[in-house]
Amino acid sequence: MMVEYERVRQEKDGYRRLFYDDQFDLYIWYPRKGGEISGFQLIYDSGPDKKALTWTAAHGFSHAGIDEGEDRLVNRSPVLVQDGLFEYESVLARLSDRIQPVESGIRDFVISRIRQYHG
Repeated sequence: MMVEYERVRQEKDGYRRLFYDDQFDLYIWYPRKGGEISGFQLIYDSGPDKKALTWTAAHGFSHAGIDEGEDRLVNRSPVLVQDGLFEYESVLARLSDRIQPVESGIRDFVISRIRQYHG
């Protein structure tokens, strides 16, 4: 079940929250603390098949694979790369169960946006 990571580094141009468990990382973005959600990124699956579904109010949806870089590099940063189709049914089924502890406003927002993406 997802829990909130309390020590998220904040940037000066917005506010971020992170919820996670062993299957998902869910980043929620706000223009400022206490504002409306301006975007989210759902990281799912693990290992070499890790993927990201991103939604922002300004740009809509994108779906990407995550390239972790080469193992021999010490200072590597993950990069989003083009990927195939979003596995809507399996991801939504797993997420719907695991996101239950997250406050309802965030939970409902993310689930409804994912349903929009599929539609």
